Amino acid sequence: MLNEIVLKKFVEKQLVGIPLIGLSQINRLQSLSEKISSELEFDAMILNTSIMLHNIGVRQWMDFNNNVVLGSVAISKRFLSDNFFPHKKISGVVHCIEQCHVKGIPLSIEAKILHDSFLLDEMGAIGVLKDSFVFVKQKKPFSSWISSAKQKLSLVKNGFSLENARELSIPRIEFYENYYKALENETI
Repeated sequence: MLNEIVLKKFVEKQLVGIPLIGLSQINRLQSLSEKISSELEFDAMILNTSIMLHNIGVRQWMDFNNNVVLGSVAISKRFLSDNFFPHKKISGVVHCIEQCHVKGIPLSIEAKILHDSFLLDEMGAIGVLKDSFVFVKQKKPFSSWISSAKQKLSLVKNGFSLENARELSIPRIEFYENYYKALENETI
């Protein structure tokens, strides 16, 4: 059985020094998932492990421009297997990681909770700041940034799986939409 302290130390070591999408995002997702899942039945081991590992491949993305999801899945499988995580639950964690991002199609309740928490995080102020960081790092033109934000907004508006998350998303989506409208207006 995986020791929570071992998991936490592993994640901290992998994500130390990564602002917004490292440990702070894990804390935000844990908080959001608690709000979303308060009345749901789910496997807490799968959900909590998935939250901890969902972005574990971000350093590979930052250093080598590798796919975050594929990197996170590979690192998670290896880590979980090496640390005696129940084999039946590894596939549940992998599904959550694969489907938690904006274009994900979660099937399990744990994946739906993580996915919706991730979407809520993307629509908040930190999500906007994170988008800015990514576009500056990738040296993409401003018009590409606005276009990407509009596409993301469209996906997120229709992407929530759980009613509770949809309700929580209303002010965040409004904030995100207004921010990018103002940004676009200021650049005309």
